[in-house]
Amino acid sequence: YEMLRSLVGSEMCIRDSLEAQSLTPAMQAELSRSWYRIDEKKHAIRLINKALKAEPSLSPYWHTLYGEWLLDQGDENKTKQWFENYTLPESATENEKTQYVQLQNSYITEYYNGSDLIAKLNQLDQKYKNTPATTTALINANLALEQREAAVILYQQKVQNKQTIEPQALLAIANAYIELGDDFQAKEAVSYTHLRAHETPEHLV
Repeated sequence: YEMLRSLVGSEMCIRDSLEAQSLTPAMQAELSRSWYRIDEKKHAIRLINKALKAEPSLSPYWHTLYGEWLLDQGDENKTKQWFENYTLPESATENEKTQYVQLQNSYITEYYNGSDLIAKLNQLDQKYKNTPATTTALINANLALEQREAAVILYQQKVQNKQTIEPQALLAIANAYIELGDDFQAKEAVSYTHLRAHETPEHLV
């Protein structure tokens, strides 16, 4: 990383000449990722925005990456605008959907709280069903409001639907069961944590 930083001066010297070339929007997007990696974040955001405006049909990966960068920079207005204006296309791959839902989770968790947070996460959970990251966020949001029963019911529904539950969510549920006085179910949740940790892809079919 330090070596990359030491190159920034010389790279900034060639930046204008490099970008003065007739780069396609796809090439601009690739270049923006390089600038972001060496902490030229504002320039990277301007460049990827320019690429996406020139060619909106660039893959959802680039659109979502732009949203991630806006969120990372703490620009609430621009991030909110991005969510209002961008719709994930039906043709998106599973990886692109996962990337988009994880960004939605991060955004909602950052800018909403209490019952508003739960309502937003529920909407996301209904639209993109059985996403482990959303389940974890919902469990945490319910527990933050001390709604342990609601968190436990959600967990039970997801297990019944054979959804993967993230380890941190399982541990939170185990603690909720303990606080509700149900040590047996707490142990079951912890056992489930170890079971999932040792499963191979073949077991998950």
